[in-house]
Amino acid sequence: MLADLSGGRTLEKADERTIFGTMAIKSMAAKVRTCAELVHGENREHLLRANVDEIIVRGESTGALLATAAVSPDWRIP
Repeated sequence: MLADLSGGRTLEKADERTIFGTMAIKSMAAKVRTCAELVHGENREHLLRANVDEIIVRGESTGALLATAAVSPDWRIP
């Protein structure tokens, strides 16, 4: 589930919608593999309580991608 910024929604509300949406999915089908994007890393605990399988915080992996590209000029994002 990606952070929902459509329809003029604010960044502050994006994580709330992601958390509630993921909780709804897990309550209907607990074994479904879920991956959710957060805008603010401090909301990670809420997704952990909902038993999300993967949590991606927007912007946290940018540095690693840039470093990989710098040391491996032939490396490309698929």
